[in-house]
Amino acid sequence: MAVNARDREDQLERSQEFWELFDAERARVLRKRVRWFCLAMLIIMVMSIGGNATDIVNPYYNDGTLKRGTVFDALSDGGLLTIFVSGLVYVVVRKPDRRRLVFALTLIVLAATPLASVLEVLSLMVDEPVSRGGSMPEDDPTHLPITAMGNVLLVQVLSCLIVPMPLRESLRFVIPGWLVFIATMHGVVGLDLPRTAFWAAWAAVCMAAGPLWSAWRFREMDERFQARETAEQFREVASELAYARRIHEALFPPEITEGPVRIGYEYDPMREVGGDFLFVWPLAFPNSPRPTRVSVVLIDVTGHGVPAALAVNRLHGELRAFYAARPDGSPGELMVNLNRFTYEQLSGQSIYATALCLRVDAAAGSVEYASAGHPPAMVRRADGSVADLEPTATMLGVLPPEMFEGASPTTPLAHGDEIIAYTDGLFETADGEGKILGLDRVRELVGRATPPAGLLKAAAAWRHGRQRDDILVVSVALGSSGPA
Repeated sequence: MAVNARDREDQLERSQEFWELFDAERARVLRKRVRWFCLAMLIIMVMSIGGNATDIVNPYYNDGTLKRGTVFDALSDGGLLTIFVSGLVYVVVRKPDRRRLVFALTLIVLAATPLASVLEVLSLMVDEPVSRGGSMPEDDPTHLPITAMGNVLLVQVLSCLIVPMPLRESLRFVIPGWLVFIATMHGVVGLDLPRTAFWAAWAAVCMAAGPLWSAWRFREMDERFQARETAEQFREVASELAYARRIHEALFPPEITEGPVRIGYEYDPMREVGGDFLFVWPLAFPNSPRPTRVSVVLIDVTGHGVPAALAVNRLHGELRAFYAARPDGSPGELMVNLNRFTYEQLSGQSIYATALCLRVDAAAGSVEYASAGHPPAMVRRADGSVADLEPTATMLGVLPPEMFEGASPTTPLAHGDEIIAYTDGLFETADGEGKILGLDRVRELVGRATPPAGLLKAAAAWRHGRQRDDILVVSVALGSSGPA
């Protein structure tokens, strides 16, 4: 239960770390886009002020009458200029997080919307008659609504087009802006309800484009970030797995091609790391003395990938501890010890294993063995006949120690004989119809003196689709210094 609780805590921590990274990325993009929005509006304000420069410098008609529309234009442009400069300074200097940035953007747009609509409408409504260069709104009933709607769209839709946001966030200022437009049409311009409803519907259609575009861009940014983050995590995992594979394969002994006992093997894991491994005692190193009695241990841990490789590491340590304490321990004694360790340390995590131990005595010309649920090793005699070394016990970790029995039968091993041991991934290889390679075909290949590499090639030729299990094939034979 404690392990499961830690797993859940680790998952929550990884999830929280991912969303913190995602939120930081969103804040970075949002700050950049808000700066662009403020700069774009400032450019528009400067252009507007430049267009009204003549009236601002001389706000009177020739007869000395004040140009009241110019006053509202100046208030509108000055107010908007102040809002966007303040927003730009806040974003650049304070570098707010995403939550505060969204709040600041909402305030900017909500403050700018009435200035851009109400004051502009008032500017047009107080203009002098045409004789003084003004315009008469009542002569063109669509002029004021289009102007007001254009200014509202300029502020609100432009913000949505530039800044990617979820739909609910953009609607926080789009809907109030739409209400300001309705209030302007009905309360300031004085349109009746039918015409106000018409322009309200028309404005709603136009304003909808901004939030929809913003939400689409936000989703695209979200997917792009997650794809980039996933690719980065995949690269990290791939690098770690490659390193783990080097560590895992370092547990395997070097092949022994000289001396009284010869050992060769081929290993093909399903993934970067696997649950099959080979152990030889005494530990074999290049140029080390070659003893006449050698113990060869194959273990196949249930499962695949990293969990199985971690179990392999623990079993490897137990093997070294066993032989360090009991160098002449029999295969049966080793199985009893491994079963106790697996039952007590690994079975609680639903990890079990099959194992085969061969103690080859070149001087005596025999092999003592014990097999805990492992596929039968095959002895190919010099005359081409093949005999199986049947399992002597159940797989490791299934039975409690007091119920597990370790037997160690002995069989002769002469020059020209060869033992082929393998894990179940070899004969369980399936073709396109789901038919497995099978022990009979493996036995036939062994009878033809097929080496481990040839057995792997036969499995690959039989297999349809991707590999579904680890495969380890080991060859054990007597060398030239064995008995005559």
